[in-house]
Amino acid sequence: MIKKLTVVKKLLLAVVFCSFSVITSAQKIGIFEAAIEFNAGGTNKWYSYEGTAISSTQFNGANLGSFAANSQSLKIIGLELQIYEEPGGNFCGGTVNYRIYKTGDTPGSFLREALPFRENCSGSSFPTGDPCSGHDQKWNKLDYNIDLTKRCPGDYTLELFLEYTGSETSTTACDLTRKLDNSGSNFKASFTITGTPTPTPAIKFYSQSTCGSKYGVYQISNYDSNANYTFTPSGPQFSANQTSSLGPGMLVVPEGTYTVTATVNGCTSSASTSFTVNPQPTPPPAPVMTLITQPTCDPAAQGRGVYEISNFDPNAKYTITPSQSIGYANNNKWIAAPAGTYTITATVNGCISSTSTFTVGPKPANCP
Repeated sequence: MIKKLTVVKKLLLAVVFCSFSVITSAQKIGIFEAAIEFNAGGTNKWYSYEGTAISSTQFNGANLGSFAANSQSLKIIGLELQIYEEPGGNFCGGTVNYRIYKTGDTPGSFLREALPFRENCSGSSFPTGDPCSGHDQKWNKLDYNIDLTKRCPGDYTLELFLEYTGSETSTTACDLTRKLDNSGSNFKASFTITGTPTPTPAIKFYSQSTCGSKYGVYQISNYDSNANYTFTPSGPQFSANQTSSLGPGMLVVPEGTYTVTATVNGCTSSASTSFTVNPQPTPPPAPVMTLITQPTCDPAAQGRGVYEISNFDPNAKYTITPSQSIGYANNNKWIAAPAGTYTITATVNGCISSTSTFTVGPKPANCP
């Protein structure tokens, strides 16, 4: 077990922790032991990140192992500091800052755990064990229950550093703050959470928007009723009829391009392939009917009048009512019809125009 730091070691600590460019004296307060305790698979084990008295196993660079998701088989259960305090100095307390993130992801904010005072050195050892001298102190909390397995499958990093406060010039003040942070790199260990990742939603197309509806229809073909689905951007809604013959997971989707993720037990899938609903098609214009000629006495005309669809669209389907005895000419732009009143509409991509009306008069009465 390591004894109290010598003056030389304290001078070395001063080089590490002090922000002054020149060190003129040994520090009066500092850390000579720091460790974290885990329960892994039912076994308690300490890992040190300063000193080796608490544990010879080093936290920095350690692989803590593989654990099933939500198994509670890897927990932080203890944090401890052992500090020295020389006459004229004052150690006020230490806080462990830690964060856990998927390896390779951008880390989030640090969580903080302030450690309570435990005991003073008594002779040459602490009452609860480990060697000490002088005004050494032990600060710890040994009843944590921080479950590290409440995570989605993947590889994780546990990163930490220690921050402590005190004074070199007063026995009551707390006028300085120092860090134990591995020269700015912090201390890091890794572990793996095993399990089945949440499946990526599979998108199946059914229909685009129509003149009658501005919505398209898609389906999440691997729909899971236990999942929460998030659309980016928002807009798609699940159909009210999830028991249709097409199966569950039917989506009513407005105009736009979207992706969707599924979240099960806090674990979010990767994003689906994008899916798009086109703008709602607009009806074609009403046919514009221009009279070419009314029926004449010419026998070849067979008593028909002729109109032209002035805004003729070769992609349109024209419907004339009534439709009997109707003839077409000039690439269907001209319509020959016997006496009567008719309606006509144009249909393009399923969209029907408003109705136009045209009238063919009777054949002249004085025809031979």
